[in-house]
Amino acid sequence: VLFKVLSCKKDVFYRFMANGSLDWRKILYRINLQLIGKIAVRADSCSGKDPVCLIVDDSDLPKTGKKIERIGRIFSHVTHRSIIGFKALFLCRTDGKTQTVLDFSLHGE
Repeated sequence: VLFKVLSCKKDVFYRFMANGSLDWRKILYRINLQLIGKIAVRADSCSGKDPVCLIVDDSDLPKTGKKIERIGRIFSHVTHRSIIGFKALFLCRTDGKTQTVLDFSLHGE
């Protein structure tokens, strides 16, 4: 859908994502700065009554395919047992109405 908005072919996005020299954290950070700036100018968020909070979440991503690189056993705090998969760590910002992902990382234990 995004390639239709920007009037380019989808191969442009595949080449962009396949580029190993891109700093994904910096790209995500700059997109988030623009989004937070646009959200902050909304009329309902200018009152300042709602608190802005940071959310730290560690989610389990269990194995779904036959062959996955660098996968390992992780301890699931939900099921209280070890599963094969990854841990996803997310840092999010919320103002009660909107939620944006500030940073994320995948970990194998």
